[in-house]
Amino acid sequence: MHKIISVKTCANFRLELMFDTGEERLFDMTPFLEKGIFTQLKDENLFKQAHILWDTVCWPNELDISPDTLYLRSEPINPINNAEPSSHFKKPRHERRI
Repeated sequence: MHKIISVKTCANFRLELMFDTGEERLFDMTPFLEKGIFTQLKDENLFKQAHILWDTVCWPNELDISPDTLYLRSEPINPINNAEPSSHFKKPRHERRI
């Protein structure tokens, strides 16, 4: 399960998210603004009250969204570098003693 550690509201109903993995992702909330309880978030003042509670994004009026939904439907902002470890991290050599 994904955990969100910070949220920043952005223009056009977008959320800038930081996950516990260190990943930064951008989530577009606009497709959700026409659905059920999320229609309340069309009010920009309410949308801007986004905060973290229970490892996900929440708003007043008991509005929240699954952290997995936020992860799966968001785009990376700053992809994690999956490069090989630096060469100065060498594995110990095993010497054979006679």
